Amino acid sequence: MPSPPTKELIEQACRHFLDMGVGPDGSGAVIIRSGAMGACVARNGQPMVWVDAYWSGPANSHKVVDVTGAGNSFLGGLGAGLVLTNENVREATLYATVSASFTIEQEGLPRFTLATDANGHQTELWNGDSPQRRLEELQERLATMKGTRRAHDL
Repeated sequence: MPSPPTKELIEQACRHFLDMGVGPDGSGAVIIRSGAMGACVARNGQPMVWVDAYWSGPANSHKVVDVTGAGNSFLGGLGAGLVLTNENVREATLYATVSASFTIEQEGLPRFTLATDANGHQTELWNGDSPQRRLEELQERLATMKGTRRAHDL
């Protein structure tokens, strides 16, 4: 693939992989992670969907400190997302994107803490932020871009 990659080239690669036959009877999915461009999600018979990188755009470029481990974090988030979304590949890609967002905003591992609210409920925080809040923000961003309220309907 020529450098630098473009969304058009990534989409061509997705189509090529799908044409080769992915999954049982060609029913699998292809996800190509593309750094700052986000991730392209493709399945036969469905429109391709781009999931923006969480820290996308020039206003957030200062948030990206070290991309070491982002791919591993993305794959871990994807695996967890597949379990949590009953194997909804597009929705799971949102989990993957959020997971990677915590890895790239500092050198080394994200910082994990527990916060307790007034009712005594504990919430996990990574780098001082909630993964659930980021997931909901990313879902809202995609919904706004596509004119729908639910990312899994994309």
